[in-house]
Amino acid sequence: MKILVRRLSLTVTQKDLATIFGRYGDVESVYIPTFPDTGMSLCLAYVVMPNVDDGEAAIAATHYRMLKGRHMEVCELGFEAKAPPAIVRKYRSHRDSRYVRNTSRYSGREPRYARDTSRYSGRIATSSITWGGM
Repeated sequence: MKILVRRLSLTVTQKDLATIFGRYGDVESVYIPTFPDTGMSLCLAYVVMPNVDDGEAAIAATHYRMLKGRHMEVCELGFEAKAPPAIVRKYRSHRDSRYVRNTSRYSGREPRYARDTSRYSGRIATSSITWGGM
């Protein structure tokens, strides 16, 4: 089973993840991709566990667990992968359609303070005030 681990700290190593996921079964491999230019971590990792039951147990136990100061998100890697049902219910409210509102301040109506620009047309703004000792 392939597992995606997101929101990792920059200091997390493959050994740290192998130790955590090794508690729930055999870990075949751990891969932490890095930026090619700097060599810094992308703050995500891929963990491969040969047994599906062990992988599901690891996902359920480690999802949103604190590791080196950050809560890591753990899910199955795949097109139809979903978080555990309890986690989906926890975060559903902010994605629910009844909570979505229009972010535009004046959408669907005239601007609140429409400016009368007719008095400015054809004139150049000049100042008759002179500064100095006069």
